[in-house]
Amino acid sequence: MSSSAGSDCSVSILSYSEAHDPRPLFERPEMLKTPAHRSIPSAMSAAGVSAGKVDLVMLYDAFTTMVMLEVEAAGLAERGKGWKYAEENSFGPESSTPINTNGGTLNTTQPAFMSGGGVILHEALEQLCGRAGRRQVKGAQRAMVNAIGGIMNHSTTIVLGGV
Repeated sequence: MSSSAGSDCSVSILSYSEAHDPRPLFERPEMLKTPAHRSIPSAMSAAGVSAGKVDLVMLYDAFTTMVMLEVEAAGLAERGKGWKYAEENSFGPESSTPINTNGGTLNTTQPAFMSGGGVILHEALEQLCGRAGRRQVKGAQRAMVNAIGGIMNHSTTIVLGGV
């Protein structure tokens, strides 16, 4: 996959995973255990990395609670402690695990481009190609991108690597 025209940057898909739960949210035994709890670990394992070993984490954030659930699914925080992780860690480009360095989709009020995870995927590509300007994560080589969809009943995760 190449990023924008005229650039020498190329980015590879290191792994991909998806998970689904067809049950309505209110019929699940654990409403806070989403398919991301399967897709993120699967993609990370296939790429041979953990969330703490990627340079950038981009998470679909239609609602603030989704970020906490995805942080937990990625293993950055214990289940039920995503809020504590957010309280104690910076998500900025200078942090040990930068998350949604462009402000994510909450920053863009969910335009149509967002619905497929476009905003977070675009930022991951910009970061890996070194074109994120003031948001640039120094030395970014690997990014994990996750999107939860529906009423939290499906999740897609990719791990990208810059070349």
